[in-house]
Amino acid sequence: MNKQFSFLLTISSIIILCTLSCNEDKKAFYEEGYINADNGVTLFYQRAGNGKEKIILPLGLYLYPGLKSLQDSLDCTLVFYDVRNRGRSGHITDSSLIGIWQDVNDVETVRKHFAFEKVSLVGWSYLGMMVMLYATHHPEHIERIIQIGPVALKWDTEFPPEYKNTDPSPVDTTKSKEIEKLISEGYHLKEPKKFTERWHEVNGYPDLFGDTNNIKKFKNELMKVAELENEWYHNFWWHLTHHFFGSVQKLNADSLWLEVKKITTPVLTIHGTKDRNAVYGAGRQWVKELRDAKLVTVKGAGHLPWYENPPKVLHSMTVFLKGKWPDDAETLK
Repeated sequence: MNKQFSFLLTISSIIILCTLSCNEDKKAFYEEGYINADNGVTLFYQRAGNGKEKIILPLGLYLYPGLKSLQDSLDCTLVFYDVRNRGRSGHITDSSLIGIWQDVNDVETVRKHFAFEKVSLVGWSYLGMMVMLYATHHPEHIERIIQIGPVALKWDTEFPPEYKNTDPSPVDTTKSKEIEKLISEGYHLKEPKKFTERWHEVNGYPDLFGDTNNIKKFKNELMKVAELENEWYHNFWWHLTHHFFGSVQKLNADSLWLEVKKITTPVLTIHGTKDRNAVYGAGRQWVKELRDAKLVTVKGAGHLPWYENPPKVLHSMTVFLKGKWPDDAETLK
């Protein structure tokens, strides 16, 4: 009996060690590269983990640092990628090649590239809206959807004051005038990286945080985007002009709502109450209009809630991606 017990104990230990080793190998898996989209456009991706659940997260340059740890609590494969003409994806100078519907098509390109049959999507900011448009076209490939600080489907929708950040702007107007002077002198073109860092410091990041004291905690990480040519001030604004102002704002929201309301996929919307870029009311509207959606409110957070309250955001995402609703998720009807 002792020999049999010892043998069984040895076999069990081997099985446990192999299982732990396999799980660690899955989590340790990492690769990066480029995916060919249409018309010579390339999309930079980072694949982290090699688990069962497949999760695609557009705009990885902002999401990867804070959300890659999802693989620690999920048996998942995370694919972060930079949308066209952003981050480390290929630089584009033809405005006809960028737009919201090209972004929708690129999600499908990424899914096909990795041969994922079903995926969960995480969309932040305007991409929180974009992933919903993808779901209207490819519902058969969607498992679950997470929106983080989503913009409204109709960009100029007005929401009640209690669902907007009405606090005075934290941007220093004196420093902002200095930025305008540097632009008039062409400094943003002569020293694009240095200028972009300064612009983010003065105008960009103060508006992204609910509590500006949080900026210093993540400044070094956030400033890395200034190293990327696509993110240099003049390139970023060219992109924004032709993409958001020239594409997103021109969507026919009334007809799209008819399609979006047909979506039966579970949707978790995570939104900060102090968001200036996509007001809190937009997140509430999505949850009210969708068939199967709930809201997690991050009090006091701005447009980057996973930086300002990582335990709450990561826990909510993990629970939802495991197939359950977070305990504090609200139904709004």
